[in-house]
Amino acid sequence: MKLNDQQIKKAKPHEKPYKLTDDKGLYLLVKPNGGKYWRLDYTIDGKRQTLSIGTYPTITLSQAREIAMNARKQKANGISPSQAKQQAKAERRAAQLNTFQAIAMQWHTANLHRWKDHNAARIFNQLKKDVFPYLGSKQLNEISVADVKAVLARVVERNATATAEKIRQWIAAIYAHAAILEMTDRNPAAVLRGTLARTQPQHLPALPESELTEFYFRLLTGNITQQSRIAMLLLMLTFARSTEFRGGQWQEIDFTART
Repeated sequence: MKLNDQQIKKAKPHEKPYKLTDDKGLYLLVKPNGGKYWRLDYTIDGKRQTLSIGTYPTITLSQAREIAMNARKQKANGISPSQAKQQAKAERRAAQLNTFQAIAMQWHTANLHRWKDHNAARIFNQLKKDVFPYLGSKQLNEISVADVKAVLARVVERNATATAEKIRQWIAAIYAHAAILEMTDRNPAAVLRGTLARTQPQHLPALPESELTEFYFRLLTGNITQQSRIAMLLLMLTFARSTEFRGGQWQEIDFTART
């Protein structure tokens, strides 16, 4: 007699595992810890094999029967259901390793020695912000030129064309890395080279030499904080970039050599 839901729900654990048989090799294995596991026994080449289907109630009775029916069809076609399950599992695992984000992380790690820490962090954060949400979960060979164009277009809309070109270069480099690993022979970002409109540089106004004396006088006598005044004087003397200047450390200054 086939199983029904009430029998399964009422099944209590015993000291030893026992089976509740359904039909054509399908049964529910009830273990002493109360766990209920669907199993399907079948024979291939005269050898008995068992397919693990899943646990109850995650896999319902009707679902277990459907899985068992598909397994019997595989067996009829000369395919071992257990081997087919393992192959499908391996393919899913390989697919997870072959996503754009997974390969991008490999590429990033492989190139850390080429970048300074702040550049490595900037590249990773830019990919995380502008690329991974749209391409990260896709397989490498699923990503089209149109997909990459859409990613770049979102960045261009922020008036960040230069950043969009950097992102295009990184995506192209990630695909080149994957090609070296023989994971793909495509590169949807490489073909987009030169398609982004170049932004015209905007030159900032410069202080005429004739006004330097007046500027210096106002800097020394103006109503500004002493900290800001000293900072401006140091910038005038060193012409350091603002990032390096604000993050400067005392050990970087040689008072003896005055550098």
